[in-house]
Amino acid sequence: MLSVYDLGDESQGVPQGLRVAGVLGHEDLDARILMRPTPEAIFFCCGFDVPVASRETLRRFMRQSRRACIPIYGIGAATWALAEAGLLRGRKGVVHWSSLSAFKERNYDSDPLAKLYHTDHQVSTCAGELATLDLVISFARQTFGKAVMDQICDRFLVSRPRGPEADQPVVHASLLRYAPRIVRDTVDKMSQNIETPLSISDLATAADVSPRQLERLFGEYLGSSPRKFYCDLQLGLAWQLCEQTDLAVAEIAIASGFTSHAALSRKFKSRYGISPTEMRCRARSAVRIVD
Repeated sequence: MLSVYDLGDESQGVPQGLRVAGVLGHEDLDARILMRPTPEAIFFCCGFDVPVASRETLRRFMRQSRRACIPIYGIGAATWALAEAGLLRGRKGVVHWSSLSAFKERNYDSDPLAKLYHTDHQVSTCAGELATLDLVISFARQTFGKAVMDQICDRFLVSRPRGPEADQPVVHASLLRYAPRIVRDTVDKMSQNIETPLSISDLATAADVSPRQLERLFGEYLGSSPRKFYCDLQLGLAWQLCEQTDLAVAEIAIASGFTSHAALSRKFKSRYGISPTEMRCRARSAVRIVD
């Protein structure tokens, strides 16, 4: 879950480069944070299924590291733990695109980003998965210099590491890559107007095409009608909010652009074969099993 990164010392027979010292337990980490010199950085990496008994300990380590002025890097769902620990108040934090909406609902005092990663000198965050490699490459360059960064890139066959300004490839990205700008702009407009959906006629007017032309373009490039595609975006948000927040289903219906709890439940069950309430019960049961 946690690792400390140090620079090797040739005078003691350790080759110059990146050395990883794994932390085995809570006591080990407590001692390492208090040692002098302090670690170059501490990386926190976790998923959403952190056992309940370990969550406060994790948050305590994060706050303790911050008090010791040790740079913190949160990877994946660790961004959520950092927010719960109060370390992202007024700061930017990167979360995976699939949990971005849920993060916004639960953390009003931080600024979530759908980028690959975001770094500053105190608390840095990363979306996880392959974006972690981009973050590590950036960290290596800042901490150890370009020579070490080049060695890492050579090992992993990375010719052009992605920077923090790169956007995450979100759902439907592979389809939209080849779609004309009219379709991509319309999908963007749909995504920005989930809670209060626009009519297909309004979307077509904004795109300066007829509704029939918009239907044809969506069918050709996305294999769906604009109305169904829009509804799928709404249902995807509803799934995220059911799975990752404690909002009432009636509130989720409003947040995802449905007129009522019943309307959401009907569409949700038609799409996923399960009601929002049943889906939430299953998700909570799975978490209890992990705990």
